[in-house]
Amino acid sequence: MFINENAGIIILIFGILILAALGVLLWLTYAVHRRFASVRLQFTGLQASDLNAGGAYAALIVGNNSVREIALQELGVRCGNVAYDLTAVYKRQQGLGEEAHVVIEQRRSIRFRLDGEALASLGAGSKKCVKLRLYAVDLTGNVYGGRIRAVERMLAALPPASAEGPLQQA
Repeated sequence: MFINENAGIIILIFGILILAALGVLLWLTYAVHRRFASVRLQFTGLQASDLNAGGAYAALIVGNNSVREIALQELGVRCGNVAYDLTAVYKRQQGLGEEAHVVIEQRRSIRFRLDGEALASLGAGSKKCVKLRLYAVDLTGNVYGGRIRAVERMLAALPPASAEGPLQQA
């Protein structure tokens, strides 16, 4: 008798529970997809110091948070509307040939460094860089970017370099 008399309320309660469970399931699916399946690069710029040589440099790190590997066509630093391609610098530091692709494996990162002289030449010949962004272009043309604030502060503390710096020579 209780079930027959309160059938509407019971169906309403079960309907709300099913909708809530469906909402939680959709949210979990979206969170897992966003965290692992979508291609995301994380950019970090650190102000570092070499204890042996005694010089300061910028350590630039590009991390791949997805479960797919990403092959990069270009890797560099952007200052305003001017982009400085650092792919050759990275390949030279890692001992890669000119024709080799820069590949970031799944759930891994790559790291390279710019010394103070190369960093100072980023803004040479133009206005001082206020916002620095590390960027990467994959083989399909997708552009990823992230701000590197610690390197901005390091660049602001450096004296300006000549217009013919190490990055322009590379």
